[in-house]
Amino acid sequence: MYRKPVGYQREFLEAYQPGITFYLPESLRRQLHEMGRTSADERPAGTYTRDILGRLLVDLSWASSKLEGNTYSRLDTQNLIELGQVAQGKAAIETQMILNHKAAIEMLIEDADEVGFDAFTFKNLHVVLSRADQAAFAEMLATALQQLHEGCIARYRLRRSEYRAWQQVPA
Repeated sequence: MYRKPVGYQREFLEAYQPGITFYLPESLRRQLHEMGRTSADERPAGTYTRDILGRLLVDLSWASSKLEGNTYSRLDTQNLIELGQVAQGKAAIETQMILNHKAAIEMLIEDADEVGFDAFTFKNLHVVLSRADQAAFAEMLATALQQLHEGCIARYRLRRSEYRAWQQVPA
């Protein structure tokens, strides 16, 4: 079943004056307005704010991470933040980046009274945002340590006893 093609009434469109005339009758406009309104009385205190904060956390975390080359989709980011579900096939550092952005945004919102345009705030933000870098560095260091062999003794100026002692440490 196809809809029959129709033309438009040019006079109807030309007669429209934004903010003065209306396409819909007053009763229908009022009904649609009531249907779309959210009454603060009908919702528990803070629910609306939590909804907005949830969307803000997802959107800002996703956008900030994407700017840094993260390949998480917005839906993957939403699932990570709201449900704790890590996206399959993504590097751990990407997951950590999103969680760090979320933590930084929460810090700014929760401590809004104390947050300023100062060194203290910037240093704290840097600590929160660089957790992924710290995790990546620790992972890289662990890998490098696992790959140490006797030929590295001279290169890293290790004593043979230090190298042998390190080999005895359980991984």
